[in-house]
Amino acid sequence: MPLTANEIVAGCVAYLDGDALVADGNVQTPDAENVGVRPFLCFYAAGGTSKWVELTAQHRAWRLRLKPYKTGGTATWRKSESYVNDVSGVFEGPNISIIAASNSDYGGIHRPKINDDGVLLVASAVESCIQAAYEQYVAQQEAYYQQYVQPSYGGYMDVHANGLWFPPSNGNDGSGSLQ
Repeated sequence: MPLTANEIVAGCVAYLDGDALVADGNVQTPDAENVGVRPFLCFYAAGGTSKWVELTAQHRAWRLRLKPYKTGGTATWRKSESYVNDVSGVFEGPNISIIAASNSDYGGIHRPKINDDGVLLVASAVESCIQAAYEQYVAQQEAYYQQYVQPSYGGYMDVHANGLWFPPSNGNDGSGSLQ
């Protein structure tokens, strides 16, 4: 039974065809291959779009453990271990694409869920991962600038002369003269 639109709420768990999500041009996905059909957790849903992360039963030190936050679903599901596979691997797209990828889902009235505390934990971990990636990107850009970019008249030129040119930020080329 496919997932329905009213079931797509933060905290719901559904079996989605990850390969269908990767192939769907409307869904932003991590660099993933051969995802297959597996459980996914929705940690954000609003305005006809939602964000999902893959779940796994395999423990790794860096994975978020979800067992204490499980509700709904079968007793077997609630008693089993579940982890977020990778908080940096967010699948985001329109709910219609998510529904299309849920053909092998069997949640129905026994829809597995994660409670609000678990959803907050996952959303915070995803946000922290995004922030860390952004800070790493900024640090790499600053390191590149310090190592390879030199002042030149009217802006800055990459020392490799590969055509990168950066305009001056204050109208001054650094020479002390505006000529």
